[in-house]
Amino acid sequence: EECLCLNSVMSLFEPNQFRQEEGQQQLSEVDVFMEEQLAMAPKTRRYTSQQPEPMDDEDVTGTEEEEEGESVFTERIEEILRRQSMREEQQSTSPSVARQQQQAAQSGETVGGPFTSAELGELSLLCTQQASEATTTTTTTENGKNGFAVVPGDLLTSLVLLLHQHVQAASTLDLFKQAATVLKEQPAGALQEWLKDESLTHAKILRGGLEAANVILQIAVTKGVDQRAINEDALEAILTLYRLHMREHTIPTINETAHTSFQSEKDSHGSEAISPPRKRRRSSATEKSTHRLAKELKKMYKLVSSTFNLYFVLMERMELLMNSMLLEDHQVLLITNSSMQVFEIECQIAKDNFGSGHQMQLASISIVAAAFRKYPQHRDSILEELFPILLKLPTAKRSLRAYRVRYASAASSSLTKLNSMLIRSMIDPGMAANHSIQMVTGLVLALVQSCVVRPTYEEMVAVAEGEEAPPFPQFASGLKECQHVSIFIVDQLMKRCTKSKYGGGTVEFRSFMTHFVLDLLSVMMIPEYPAAEMILYTLMQRLRHDITQASDAGPGRGSNGAGTENTYVTFAFELFGKVCSFEARLLKLARDYSIEVGRDRVIKEGEVVIDCYCGNQTEDHFTVGCDDCNTFFHGKCVGLVNMESIPEEWLCDACRLARIAKREMRVKHCRDTSFMNGPYIMRHAFLSSLAHRTGVENIEPAVQFHFARWLDALQTKLSESSKSSPVQKPTKQLLHQLVNQWDLIEAYGEPMTDEGYNRMLLALFARSSPMGLSFKHQVNLVLKMMVGINSHLRKLSLKTIEKVAEGDDRLMLMPAITRTVSSRLADTTISVREAALSFIGSYAASFPRVATAFHPSLIMCLGDAGVSVRKRAIRIFNDILSTNPLSLC
Repeated sequence: EECLCLNSVMSLFEPNQFRQEEGQQQLSEVDVFMEEQLAMAPKTRRYTSQQPEPMDDEDVTGTEEEEEGESVFTERIEEILRRQSMREEQQSTSPSVARQQQQAAQSGETVGGPFTSAELGELSLLCTQQASEATTTTTTTENGKNGFAVVPGDLLTSLVLLLHQHVQAASTLDLFKQAATVLKEQPAGALQEWLKDESLTHAKILRGGLEAANVILQIAVTKGVDQRAINEDALEAILTLYRLHMREHTIPTINETAHTSFQSEKDSHGSEAISPPRKRRRSSATEKSTHRLAKELKKMYKLVSSTFNLYFVLMERMELLMNSMLLEDHQVLLITNSSMQVFEIECQIAKDNFGSGHQMQLASISIVAAAFRKYPQHRDSILEELFPILLKLPTAKRSLRAYRVRYASAASSSLTKLNSMLIRSMIDPGMAANHSIQMVTGLVLALVQSCVVRPTYEEMVAVAEGEEAPPFPQFASGLKECQHVSIFIVDQLMKRCTKSKYGGGTVEFRSFMTHFVLDLLSVMMIPEYPAAEMILYTLMQRLRHDITQASDAGPGRGSNGAGTENTYVTFAFELFGKVCSFEARLLKLARDYSIEVGRDRVIKEGEVVIDCYCGNQTEDHFTVGCDDCNTFFHGKCVGLVNMESIPEEWLCDACRLARIAKREMRVKHCRDTSFMNGPYIMRHAFLSSLAHRTGVENIEPAVQFHFARWLDALQTKLSESSKSSPVQKPTKQLLHQLVNQWDLIEAYGEPMTDEGYNRMLLALFARSSPMGLSFKHQVNLVLKMMVGINSHLRKLSLKTIEKVAEGDDRLMLMPAITRTVSSRLADTTISVREAALSFIGSYAASFPRVATAFHPSLIMCLGDAGVSVRKRAIRIFNDILSTNPLSLC
């Protein structure tokens, strides 16, 4: 029977044995025959001699499903290996069969390795099934294993060794280089013939290598898989393929720049670089050659694009590999360096490849963030690789911002509307409608937020004689590494924005920094991106240091440090003014749309008092009353559609916060009202609202970041309190209880209304945010610079305070600002006086109170020695008298 089977198989090897239709691949006749023979033959394991132990009758029913799930993967892998082994044996025993196998390889059936395309596709289906089974328990065995984990180790080892050949063959390909060689050495039209023949074979080798790499990685990341199956050589080949395919194929294809690398190589080695063409000659031979090369290589782009889906799967499994296995140092750095190159892609929405490049960049962010989280020892190296990438970022306006901002922390679109109102004046209206930021900004935020850890007790440090011991054990901040990374990023970026520190790229880094700050400001109020405020606060501290250093350097231009360069100081004041203006806008909204914990006034029962968020006190629509304070609101303003949607008990946002306060004092046994104040209750309600959104993609790190920042603020406040306070012990216990809630943040009560949630965010920024609390100090620094000895700084300070006033025009009436600006109208430098008049003129005509406050100083300017100052003062009076003449009476 074995001889008959072998003769039947050999008789099937005819020249037309392997057939392939356009666009799809089919099994060969020998594969079909082998399937029929294997279906009739008894199922035996070739790679193991272990026999199952006898089972009782009562265990048979319970293990049938387990055996079925266990045997599916094993049988299918055994079947694929048997086919490959049969082909190999026949090829070694029969020369005619070997020749026919070679023809089959040329037809694309077994190109680049021992497996056919259909067999690689079958293994890919097993990987898809493995990924789906990883999230379920229906096919899990008693020991918690499923899929590849139940396949014998020697079987997986044999499979990985054969797949390694496909990966190795694909990792040596450079399609564009081969195409350029054909164009250089062959006559016209040779590329078209090469595309029909050899390029298809190379593309199949590349696709086969990517599929094989995906299978190996899926086996490696499967929980419980036999460790013998993880081949280090195969893993190294996968990393090589991952890097080369990104650098040599993916980026040139999406950016359509494959011809530039070969032209630059020609310029560096050829005669064109030594003797450039004359300027009068508009169309040189080099330009024609470059144009022809670019035109011909475009034919390769579609071929490479067919591998993008496989490469995206490879990136997803590379992230799983990063999270599930302990990699060596060079492997981690190789993966992160290769992943960060994807940010050179120009993801223009109008281009057909926008989806592929966009998905790859998002996957790259996840890969680098996973490495950043798991390998703290490599964080500095990863960050150092980031800065050269910034010089290669796309500069086209359409490609600048491709990272779509998420608003998953809010159940409705109210937060989106609030943030759009805040950023409308900073970015284009189209960008505000479709809120997006730079991909690199999204990467930086992900890196900072990936460093948050659970706060732990610090080791008690020995106290020296005469020093006072701490009143209680301190918690090590969970944001310590986040702050370290923020400081490192800001410090390196600002150094590269100077001319004295670094030799090149100053203009590019300043341009990036401007867009980077705008991105951070646009997401600062979105709970998914808490790292934005930390980075901005670090930046403001750095800018304050540099501005102060410039003031101490004196009126001349110095060379010792960044702060003494006039160009850098101008850039620093611009950034400082943008951030301060945004802070002023937020603080103004917090005053206009305030919220409190509970209500002071008591409304009698039966009395109807409408105190709605909209400010309208009429009953134009149906209203709903709070069951605690009897205050009425319009239904549509608090998210109620009709009368039927009103619950049995409805509370307004202020009363919901009051109930949280009462419950916290009762459950946590803490009566310290100075500690458990409004910001504490609002922060608790804020985290509770986020806990209601648990399960939303990528929101858990943001929740942990907010929680760690809250614990830091509470510990700082507790350390500043008196040790003799009777409530300090319960307050310590409260802090300890909050730390224990790290893994499971409590979602207490119903979430706030949309309007109440937005007001609570604004109140938290004004009352507890480091940015909001430091705003006064920032304004005082600008006013201090306005009266310094450096005339350039005085002028820049006036422009900065003008930007701040754009965020909140009521700042113009602050006595300190009014007095300082008025004093600059008598400055010794005419440019400073002009800047002060420009600042006053921007608001005097529109705000009568501003005109009244600066009226005496403006009168003095009419007799100024400078002609330009007198002309500007006359124009200001003309505008005031034309719009509000009574303001000067």
